[in-house]
Order: sequence, then C-alpha cells, then structure tokens
Amino acid sequence: MHGEGIKNRNNKTFHNCYLTAFITLIIIVISTSCQTTETDVTVSLPTLSSLPLSSTPKSTTAPQVVSTAPLSSLPPYTSPLTDTAESITTVVAVQEEWHKFEDSVYGFSFTYPTDWTPIELPNRVVVTYQGSSISLRIWFKQVTEDTEILRSGAPAGDLVMKGTVTFLGQGLVKNILVYQGKDKAVFYNNAGEVQVGDFVFAISLESNRFDYESIVIPEAIQEQAEQILESFELPK
Repeated sequence: MHGEGIKNRNNKTFHNCYLTAFITLIIIVISTSCQTTETDVTVSLPTLSSLPLSSTPKSTTAPQVVSTAPLSSLPPYTSPLTDTAESITTVVAVQEEWHKFEDSVYGFSFTYPTDWTPIELPNRVVVTYQGSSISLRIWFKQVTEDTEILRSGAPAGDLVMKGTVTFLGQGLVKNILVYQGKDKAVFYNNAGEVQVGDFVFAISLESNRFDYESIVIPEAIQEQAEQILESFELPK
C-alpha cells in the first residue's frame, strides 16, 4: 500500500506539471499574438514625424506661365475703338469741293458749291441753284458809276427780320419775305445798297417762277447762299 501511495502521488505530480506546462504554453501563445497585433497597429498608423509640416493642401492646378520678356519687346496693342475713331475722323474730314468765281472786270471773287452755277452779266452775277429757279442775285457797281442797281417793287408778303450775314466785314440784316407761311424771298439789307470801299452792292435771294403761290425758298438753300456771301473777297 505504501508503494501504491507513492505511485499515486507521482501521477498527481506529473499531471500537475503537465497542466502547468500546458497553461504556460497557452499564455506564451496569447502573449505572442498580442505583441504581433500591437506591432501591426503601430506600423499601419502614421507617426507624427512623418506628417508634413504645412497643413495647406497642395494645389493640383498647373502653374501659370508668365512671360519674362521685357516690355519693349512685346507687340503693341491696337485698340479696335481707335481704328473706328480714325475711320470716322477721316470721313468727317472730307469736305465738299467748292469752286471759285472771279469777276473779269471788277476783280472780286467768291466760292460756291458744285450744285450752284454762276452767270456773269453786266453789273450783276446770278448764281442759280441746280435744278431750280432759285438764284442769288448780286448787283454791283463802282461808286463813280452812274448805274441803277436797286430792284423796284416787291411781291405780296411781310418782311421778317431773321439774323444777319457777314459780307465783306459788314453785318447785313436778313429780311425774309413771308407769304402764307412760306419764305418767298430773302432781301439782304432790305435789298438796299451796301457800300464797301469803292464798290456798291445790292443782294437778294429770289425765284423767277411765274407761279408765285408755289415759290418756297428752303432754309438749306438760304444757308448755302449765306456761305457764298461770306466767302466774298475784294481785289487786292
């Protein structure tokens, strides 16, 4: 019996050792797994030292290329507005061609548009507007001449003063003959004599139509007649 007791005690001791060894092995395995997992986690996470110092995200836009050429080498800029303005200026600068008339006897001269035609007669020049019966009648003589240049009589209507016209340095009053609301004629200085130096003039703008009711002197023709008178020059 003593021998069996020893045998049982030895078996119990063996089992205890075996159990202890088994538990120790399990602890080692679990410990090894935990260390491996911790190592993996540590490796997969970025460290603080590996992060960029700047928190600003990098731009993905391509860099803009800026010319480094000097200003003097760059081509000049041409504005479309400048070209347009130059074209307009060129058109405005073109003026209508005017002709010059010079009296063959007395030597005075004046200019007139292309659509007017001067006719030289004794002691007068008649400048007729093209395609009409309206004419600028300029009577003249020298102071020493015994010649009548005043017109006689006037058609029906009322004389209305309307501004002045510069003629050889003198301001001539415009007297417009108005009948039934229409301008029938223009008498400069009331068609009276105007003395300038050694010359005497009498000037009117009239129509030679027989149908008085249909006569009208348009303002545009009146303005051109004034320009003709303002261009007068005496012989030097």
